[in-house]
Parts: sequence; C-alpha cells; structure tokens
Amino acid sequence: MVNMNNIGIGYSCLSKKLYLYRHGKDKHTALDKRDATRDVHAAIVEAMLDGMPEGATQNVTFDGKQWYEITVKPIPRPEE
Repeated sequence: MVNMNNIGIGYSCLSKKLYLYRHGKDKHTALDKRDATRDVHAAIVEAMLDGMPEGATQNVTFDGKQWYEITVKPIPRPEE
C-alpha cells in the first residue's frame, strides 16, 4: 500500500503543468510523477461551482502570508 504522506501535488514552471508525485525522504525529489493538470483544474471548477451555477469567487491564503482571489465562472464555448 502506498504511504499517502509521500504523495504531493506540484507545479513545473518549465512544462507549465501540475503534477501528482510520490517522493521519498526528500520532498523535493519526485520518485514517480504524472501530469495531473486536467484533474486538478476539473476538481477546482467542480468544487467552486457546486451549488453556484453562475460562478463563484473564493479568497485563498497560504500560511496567512499570501492572499489570492480565485474566480470560476462558465463562459461560452469557443467556436471550432
């Protein structure tokens, strides 16, 4: 069984992708990874639009130091 304490989500500024990764003792070294960009984006949209079909805005903070405002709202599908 995989130790869930050794699983993380990270961002690569080189590939511009979000990754789900497994690490060992060094949390900054991935032993295995996979592209999770679509999954992370889908989860954020689903969570924010739950009960709010017109869209929603949430304030997010990390350790009380960095503050962000995230807005998710449906837009018309681009013409193909």
